[in-house]
Amino acid sequence: MTIQEIKTALKISIISEEIDQEISNLVEEAILDLTETADIAKFDLDSADAFQAGAVRAYVAWKWYLNLGILEKAERFHQSFDIYKGQMALSSKYRNHNEEE
Repeated sequence: MTIQEIKTALKISIISEEIDQEISNLVEEAILDLTETADIAKFDLDSADAFQAGAVRAYVAWKWYLNLGILEKAERFHQSFDIYKGQMALSSKYRNHNEEE
């Protein structure tokens, strides 16, 4: 998944390095949220499978619409992100398998 694919999913047609950087930052936030608060194994955008990409898209959309003040839409994406996060946290496929000794 690429930043352009996220922009397309959010129907953002503005060509701007500033917008691309903001979306890139939101992608990093999404991955950190997933990997630091739910003990999900680290991944990057380039290697994300469809489920991981869906979680990242939901997070970016949530924060994007929240920043625009479109609260109803933001809340729907927030709920969607929480569902993705919960399912990933319960799945052995996505869990961090590093065990501390």
